[in-house]
Amino acid sequence: MFGLKGSWVRVVMAAACASALVVTLVDPAQARPVIVRGVGTRWSPATVTVERGTVIRWRGVSGFHDVIAYGGNWSFHQALPAGVAAKKRFRSPGTFRFRCTYHSTLIGNSCTGMCGSVVVRG
Repeated sequence: MFGLKGSWVRVVMAAACASALVVTLVDPAQARPVIVRGVGTRWSPATVTVERGTVIRWRGVSGFHDVIAYGGNWSFHQALPAGVAAKKRFRSPGTFRFRCTYHSTLIGNSCTGMCGSVVVRG
């Protein structure tokens, strides 16, 4: 009888370990998108740090905005009037800078005004 109980305990422990493993392996692609809002003349938040596979969703909250990539390591451009959203999944590590062309100034690679960045960890 003790041998049977011991086997049952091992099965329960193995199942518990397997369940814990499944819970800890979360695919960032299945997680909720990170939202960056265009409010007035700023992004909120201006900088986000995420894991690979995360979706960033830019949303126009007030006024008229667009979101455009700059810095040379990615390409993206979407209009964002109030109530409209645009999204992009970030699959590789790096820093991806973006801005609103209506509320920022870009001289060379230096942005002032409504500028932001997505930092994707490797």
